Amino acid sequence: FQSNVNKSEGGDYECAFFEPNTSAWKTDGCGRPMYEGELGRYNCTCNHLTSFGLIWLPQSLTASSARTLR
Repeated sequence: FQSNVNKSEGGDYECAFFEPNTSAWKTDGCGRPMYEGELGRYNCTCNHLTSFGLIWLPQSLTASSARTLR
């Protein structure tokens, strides 16, 4: 994934997958995203065979809103 988000805006990235039974994004079994500077992109890894993606959490979200993702 190549990010178009300006890092100076603040925020954090999470690797997550969508849990259809609860209709929620979850981070269970996924590692922290790793930035590959040479390629200019983030890599996500999860230990299960689901569809997952990189999610950006803007700094403007409260801590309680960010915890909902987990």
